[in-house]
Amino acid sequence: MNRISKFVIVFIFGFVLGPASGLTQPDIPINPDLKSNCESWKIKVKQNGIWGKKPAMISFGQLKTISTETEKSGQSSKQVDRELFWKNIRTVNSSESSMALELNGTDTATISMLTVKEEITKEKNVAGTLTHVNRDDEELYHVSSWIDEMILQFQNDSTSWHYSKWETGSTFGVLEKIQDTSVKVFLLKVNNLEGKKMKEMMFSQPALGFVFEYQGKQVAAFQTLMKQMIWVSNGLDPLLRKAILATAAAVMATVKSGGSNGF
Repeated sequence: MNRISKFVIVFIFGFVLGPASGLTQPDIPINPDLKSNCESWKIKVKQNGIWGKKPAMISFGQLKTISTETEKSGQSSKQVDRELFWKNIRTVNSSESSMALELNGTDTATISMLTVKEEITKEKNVAGTLTHVNRDDEELYHVSSWIDEMILQFQNDSTSWHYSKWETGSTFGVLEKIQDTSVKVFLLKVNNLEGKKMKEMMFSQPALGFVFEYQGKQVAAFQTLMKQMIWVSNGLDPLLRKAILATAAAVMATVKSGGSNGF
């Protein structure tokens, strides 16, 4: 049984058995130091537009979404990777979206996003029967919603931030200051099922979300499934803090608009 099938089964048991058994929804695994020295809020999500075509409206603490827009859609790009007997053709359909946020009632942020909506990877055999491999094309189809790239700017600050999605290990994305690229914040996917046996997973309520890491330390985290919460360290530099909060809102907005990856 593959990893996706396991997660589907766990979700079914988590949603059905959890409420019936009186279990409380667990938090995502985050560092105790972060949890003991942070502010936390419930995240409110409101869909914007029919069928979730626009990023959702997000609010928590003193952050609220003013507006979200989808400007262009239906773009596609192709990437071909050639191997010895196969060529992989990757087609990505995306849209350009934007968000306007208000922070603390005194500052506003504008976010421009390139959001992936659909990804198709087609593996084509280029050697045929000469190599005795399968002659049929294999196609992997993935519908999702995630930010591929993002530019973040604030009204009261000349600093700009660039976010891009990564495909390295557990790293989901990286946020960096454009004026000083040595300032990097990594976004990692986390869940409470890692290391558990299948039997344990079957009777556990899943908790999924993301953690922000800066200089090797967890500085913020947010949960996306069932319980929707955000935690942010009290010790963060104010400029970095608001950049992380705005990024969390943007990622949450696109994930909830498209039901990305079970999150």
